[in-house]
Amino acid sequence: MSKLRVKNSTDIIEAQNVYCIGKNYLEHIKEFDQKEMQSDIPAEPVIFLKPNSAVETDPGYVKIPRFKGKNISDNLQYEVELVVIISKDGININEEDAMEYVYGYAVGIDFTLRDIQSELKSKRLPWTLSKGFLTSAPISLIVKKSEVLNAGI
Repeated sequence: MSKLRVKNSTDIIEAQNVYCIGKNYLEHIKEFDQKEMQSDIPAEPVIFLKPNSAVETDPGYVKIPRFKGKNISDNLQYEVELVVIISKDGININEEDAMEYVYGYAVGIDFTLRDIQSELKSKRLPWTLSKGFLTSAPISLIVKKSEVLNAGI
């Protein structure tokens, strides 16, 4: 498991489940519709997972998977993400109690092998290969919720 460091602390957080929210930014959806990706605007965001092995904490290190000595993709794209670190398990959490589960925040990058993703989508297959490769989810230092202005809003 990847170990995430906490700013101004000796705390270490082990990355476990990495839940991702997709198709929640309308302008990004429109951008890809124009590129014939056939994205539909969903009624609700798409939820997908990245394996914890995708989490990378070493700055500047992202590696496209290789097969038979060649990169499997020539179309690496990225989106900057707000990462919310959840500190305890929960289910059916009331909205007014949700912030009790948040430990802190980080900045992440969601790397995607877009050509692979397009091919998988066209076959109605999961996106795992395009989104879940090693180093596809670099994450910054975590900032504790208590150190973020207006974090309880």
